[in-house]
Amino acid sequence: MIMNSMAVSSLRESHIGIEARMMASAVALVGTVARGVVDPPLGRVGMIESQARATGRPLLGAQRPMSRVGRAIEKDETQGLMKVTVDAETHKIMGAAFLGTGGDEAIHGIVDIMNAGAPYTVLQRDMPIHPTVSELIPTMLGELEPIR
Repeated sequence: MIMNSMAVSSLRESHIGIEARMMASAVALVGTVARGVVDPPLGRVGMIESQARATGRPLLGAQRPMSRVGRAIEKDETQGLMKVTVDAETHKIMGAAFLGTGGDEAIHGIVDIMNAGAPYTVLQRDMPIHPTVSELIPTMLGELEPIR
């Protein structure tokens, strides 16, 4: 199918509009959802650690450098890290940021759990497909420690 530049431009604009509406819906459910157009890619949702600390809630946290993520090693793109903050009492994820290869896609598992109102343990027991960046999220959640 051949499309002229006006049709392509119109199609692109409609996708941007749809994406903006979807982003607004996601923000209403979980707060801040962000995808950074940077290299390496960034995906972020919810609170950053300092915001979570400001709530006064007891917190758990974990992080995993991309140098310990198989897919990142395989692609020779080991810059960055994955980080998550959890409410220690409710076990709900308060926020996460994934900076590195696939981080802008892997964050969606966190977004889904937050939107569902489910505890992190649901995702911790998940079995993502190998090899992906997402496959290390359950491992990282198993390494949660109190944030002091």
